[in-house]
Amino acid sequence: MHDLWELVNAILYVSRTGIPWEHLPRDFPPYKTVYACYAQWEADGTTQQVHDL
Repeated sequence: MHDLWELVNAILYVSRTGIPWEHLPRDFPPYKTVYACYAQWEADGTTQQVHDL
C-alpha cells in the first residue's frame, strides 16, 4: 500500500508536466497504481470535489 500523499503528488506531477502516465519518474509509486487511483477518483467525483474547493 502506498501513502496517500505519494499518490496525490504523483497525480499532480502528471497534471503539471503533461507527461504520459508511463513516464512517471521512479521516485513515485508505479504508474499503474497511480493511474488506478486517479481513475477511481475521477469516476467517483473526488477530483471534481477537490477542484471545487
